[in-house]
Amino acid sequence: MQLEDVGANATVLIWTVNMGRAWTAVSHNRYIKQRLTSMGLNPVNAFGCLFDFLYRPTPATMSLVTPLLPQLLDPTTFKIGLQIRTGDEHIDGKSKQFQDAFEWFHCAKVVEQHWKPPAQKSVWFLLSDSRGIRQGAAEYLGPQVVTMKDAVVHHTNHLPAAASGKEATVLRFAAAETWLFSLMDVHVISQRSGFGRMGALMSGRWNHVIQLPAGIWSMQGFEANLTYIAQPGEASTQNRTVVEAAKCANPSQPAGPAFCWPEDPPGPPPAMDGNSPISLKIRHMCSKATPIEEVAMARTGARKR
Repeated sequence: MQLEDVGANATVLIWTVNMGRAWTAVSHNRYIKQRLTSMGLNPVNAFGCLFDFLYRPTPATMSLVTPLLPQLLDPTTFKIGLQIRTGDEHIDGKSKQFQDAFEWFHCAKVVEQHWKPPAQKSVWFLLSDSRGIRQGAAEYLGPQVVTMKDAVVHHTNHLPAAASGKEATVLRFAAAETWLFSLMDVHVISQRSGFGRMGALMSGRWNHVIQLPAGIWSMQGFEANLTYIAQPGEASTQNRTVVEAAKCANPSQPAGPAFCWPEDPPGPPPAMDGNSPISLKIRHMCSKATPIEEVAMARTGARKR
């Protein structure tokens, strides 16, 4: 079926497609595009407007994330959303840890430098299918990160239609976190995941989405190599490098467990080549928005014409 041509003789058209192909349809199908335009909609805001028309989180659902609301609903705070998808095997199995996904947090620092208004404070809202990443971020980044570190996480596709008990809680957490994610000023999402992409689409804006490649932590040249602030009497070991607090110019938080942020050279990032470290790739990817076609069409098989 050619999505660009369907609908010429239809009053109502119902079809099921992946999000990327839906974007293709409303962008290139002249019949659908004309109808949307008459309603004040366009390919950028259509998904968010229609989703908001059909679904709203209930009070019971939003009660699960009540502790997050003061910061995430504050209009004076610049909000960066991080959605880190590690894979189904890490949901119920061995979780990925904070250091395994450090590049997402490095990306958030780059986003702050390029997008945050000077007078605003910032907060990072973290979603992840790995509890270890949520808990590690809360431990080492403290109030900089807002996350439900004990959220009940599972893949909603694997839940029965008539969910109840823990299964219903999983769905409520997913709904509440997706709605909150749509309120972010910038979205940093995982390429091979629809969860963060849906929240970004719901926002009704496009020049604010940064899409990081799947499996980025295993890209050649990546090593977290974090240097942690030493606890009293702690010395470096083979697996953990520590430094005295007085020798760290930029700790991840002023008190409690912390690490030293790696120093990024000032100015625009230099050109990359095949031997460039992952830290330079992050600076390039996170200093500008991902093109709309790449965000909308990821994983769908759709291609830009």
